[in-house]
Amino acid sequence: MFKQLYLPLVCICILAVLPSVGQAQQRTAHPQADSLLNWAQNNYEADLATALDAARQALHLAQEQKLDVYLCRSYAQLGRIYNNVAFYTKAMEEFHKGLGLAQEKALPDQEAELLSLIGNVYYYEDSLQQAIVHYQQSLEITKVIKNLPLLARNLGNLGLAYSRQGTLEKAELYIRQALHLNRQLADSIGICVNYSSLGSLYLNQHQLDSARHYYGQSLRLALKIKDTREMVYGYLSNARLERNLHNNAVAKRHLLNALRISTHTSLNNERKRCLRELSQLEEEAGNFQAALYYNRQYSRLSDSLSVQAQRSEQQQLQHLLQAERNISENRILKANVAAREHELRASLANQERQTAATMATITALVFLAGLLAFFYYHYRQNNKNHAQLKHMHAAIKSQAQELEQAYDKIHQHNLQLENNIAERTRQLNQQNRQLIQYAFFNAHKVRGPLARILGLVNLLPKAEHDTEFNFIMQRLEDSARELDKVVHEINLILEAKHEHQDN
Repeated sequence: MFKQLYLPLVCICILAVLPSVGQAQQRTAHPQADSLLNWAQNNYEADLATALDAARQALHLAQEQKLDVYLCRSYAQLGRIYNNVAFYTKAMEEFHKGLGLAQEKALPDQEAELLSLIGNVYYYEDSLQQAIVHYQQSLEITKVIKNLPLLARNLGNLGLAYSRQGTLEKAELYIRQALHLNRQLADSIGICVNYSSLGSLYLNQHQLDSARHYYGQSLRLALKIKDTREMVYGYLSNARLERNLHNNAVAKRHLLNALRISTHTSLNNERKRCLRELSQLEEEAGNFQAALYYNRQYSRLSDSLSVQAQRSEQQQLQHLLQAERNISENRILKANVAAREHELRASLANQERQTAATMATITALVFLAGLLAFFYYHYRQNNKNHAQLKHMHAAIKSQAQELEQAYDKIHQHNLQLENNIAERTRQLNQQNRQLIQYAFFNAHKVRGPLARILGLVNLLPKAEHDTEFNFIMQRLEDSARELDKVVHEINLILEAKHEHQDN
């Protein structure tokens, strides 16, 4: 009777405590997720792999605690990181996951943010019409929810998209609206961005004085607030203007300033742009040695970012494989424990029934047949119970052997999977070494003779005597033979790679 009253009371207490425990866990999870996402946001340009890991930890924490807002923010942060290293397909995948969740859970702030981020990807891929569609959708939501910073950003993004599309009147209208809103919000960074956007707009219209005015204001404000990203953009914009004015020396000075800041602050995309434009500038000036140096720096930085992202993806796949293996093993162990508990309950219930029957029988025999019949029946009943226990012991021992054999099979299967993963990793490393060797030939040995050929071709029209002409032609022939030799070596590397893949 006491047990029948005690169990319902315990269940009621547990059910009453569970919601408060869940709420306490969620309150603890909020600052932890915030910390991970903020770290990823502030450090993804300097440490790509660690930032990816922090964003994924925030994503897993939000999934476990069912924190929908942090799930959307985690998808958005992962997309930003992939977008920063030009993994646009992966970035779009993460953004769309967050957008679907935001629309399903009716989270307008997150929906507007993700629509704007998707528009950024289309903008970088030169799909300007798609970018405008997504910026407009985000703009309509931000007007309803009155998210003024995002509203200003969407207006500026629309202005940039229309400017690149050539719709200059619309572009100027949106940029000036964004600039007005930035001034109301005292958003210095937004003002910098929109000054630069107006400068680009006037530069496209060949209004060079207006372009110089707004580019100069953008750079001065960036230097005043000491925002490194806007300082880099300011120098890049002024370099573009000076190149249009054919002031290549001033343009080079601006580009070198941008390169110095981006290198010290790990702004990788901006640094790549500086290196590319410096290489073009030096090549136009005929400084092929310097152009080759900047081009190699650009290639090395691009390869480094790609390798970091791919390595992070491989580590994530290994973590997922380990988690799946652990889940499978836990499921088997839980099933085994549940089966044993069921058997024990059945055995206890059977023993209780047998004990009750024995007591009832003994009582009846005491009253009907006397003490002698009782002892005789009790003796037989004990023998019967002993045989049943012996049989149950044999059955349990047999099941234990079967479980041990199953565990051995699972262990062998895990070993085989680990060997397969090790072999695949070895093959990938070998292929990477071949690709690195190919890239070395392409970046170091091909560019040398090719640059000499281009330089000599430019000198041909300037030859004044047959001797100079024959000398240049002889050098052209030597460089062409050297280039042919390098191409032959590259073909040998590629043939070796194909033979390895066939094997």
